[in-house]
Amino acid sequence: MPHLSLFDRIKVINKFNRLPNGTRSKYCSVSWQVKTLYQNCISESDVRRLVEKWKNTNQLSDRPKLNVSKCVISK
Repeated sequence: MPHLSLFDRIKVINKFNRLPNGTRSKYCSVSWQVKTLYQNCISESDVRRLVEKWKNTNQLSDRPKLNVSKCVISK
């Protein structure tokens, strides 16, 4: 999945939720809308993965990485 900010992920989920239930190929249409409106290139499978992650965990952010040091600037 391409690197999307949390704000971009929220936009994708909002686009998905605004589509009516009878819409065919919701993932494809969301992918196309995000590409045209926000110029973020995201595939249909990436939209599917993001929506499934949101449905399962109710979160869009990544888990914090434990092995990465928290010091951004080295001494």
